[in-house]
Amino acid sequence: MQTETPIISIVIPVYNEIDTIKDAFISICNSNYDRKEIFFVDGMSDDGTYEWLDQAVKGVPNCYLEKNEKRFVSYGFNQVFPKTIGKYVSRLDGHSKYPSGYFEIAVNVLERDEADVVGGPAKHVGKTWKGETIASCMMHPFGVGLSSFRTETRKKYVDTVPFPVYKRSVLENLGVYDEELVRNQDDELNYRCGAKGYRILMDPALGTEYFVRENLSDL
Repeated sequence: MQTETPIISIVIPVYNEIDTIKDAFISICNSNYDRKEIFFVDGMSDDGTYEWLDQAVKGVPNCYLEKNEKRFVSYGFNQVFPKTIGKYVSRLDGHSKYPSGYFEIAVNVLERDEADVVGGPAKHVGKTWKGETIASCMMHPFGVGLSSFRTETRKKYVDTVPFPVYKRSVLENLGVYDEELVRNQDDELNYRCGAKGYRILMDPALGTEYFVRENLSDL
């Protein structure tokens, strides 16, 4: 049973992720870093995601499930942030897979003060031929422009990263998500980070698999 105070707090807002939530859950909860607390925040899913998580969190130390009645990511993260206690805070999602060393590597980078925010490149993956086509477009400069985490894999300082791990002091200084934004709230927060001189590092050791939407309307 975990007794040490968590070093990292992980917040995962989700909505209708039943096709990918199991892979995401396993990769997050079975990581090789024990000093973590995990908050899944469900935005009123109607596809069984909440019910699946309600059973899955039972028996997992420091793993919690909450409801986000306002549904969107920004509300879900902001709702839970005051309950977190970690020195570092991460925002993940329910349609990605994370390497087993994700949290340990991120904490080590921040402990060495290499950055104030750290994340990795995202390999986009589709489960159908449509999804694979969308994934290919989302990893090409023609499709996404100068989006380093989609098109590059080298270690470098960048404007934004997906699935970031923040020093808590960054969020306490800047504030959390802009609740007027239902999309691109991560980019806006990371823009504020850069404007204040905080360093955002993309480290290939933190590479993730991101399951894209499988059709153009969802995308």
